[in-house]
Order: sequence, then C-alpha cells, then structure tokens
Amino acid sequence: MSEVSTGPSLIIAGAGGHGRVCADVARRADWFVTRFCDPAFAGVPEILGVPLLEDHETDLFVTTRGGSHSPMTPGAMIFLSPS
Repeated sequence: MSEVSTGPSLIIAGAGGHGRVCADVARRADWFVTRFCDPAFAGVPEILGVPLLEDHETDLFVTTRGGSHSPMTPGAMIFLSPS
C-alpha cells in the first residue's frame, strides 16, 4: 500500500488488535506506518497493507533489563525520523 504522509513515520511493536488500532490512529493523524513488529505473525507478509519486519529485524525490539532480554510491550509505538 502506498501512502503519502507529511507526519512522522513509525514502526508499531505488536500487530494484534491494539497495534492495529494504533496504526489506524496514526494514519488518521497523517503519520506513515512503515512496519509492524510482531514475532507472533512470522510468515505473514503484511497486515492492513503494512509489511511486517522479518525475523532477523525483530531483534531491534528486544530490551535488556537487568541482564535479561525481554520483548517490548505490544502496541508500543517506535518513532522514526520524520521524512
């Protein structure tokens, strides 16, 4: 899906219900949703016309807390630089 947006672009962590609502809100605010990140949807090429990050790219969305790795909270927005 091709989008024209003047707002910031972002990646949404979580492609379930909450993540999809976040994408809808972002689009209505004229933000460009570049990707979803959700390992639970591995192998799914896109959701709502938005591609998912590939498996090797999802490592970017793991945080280190006290020496252990944990995934980010689903539905959290990750902001990218405005285009």
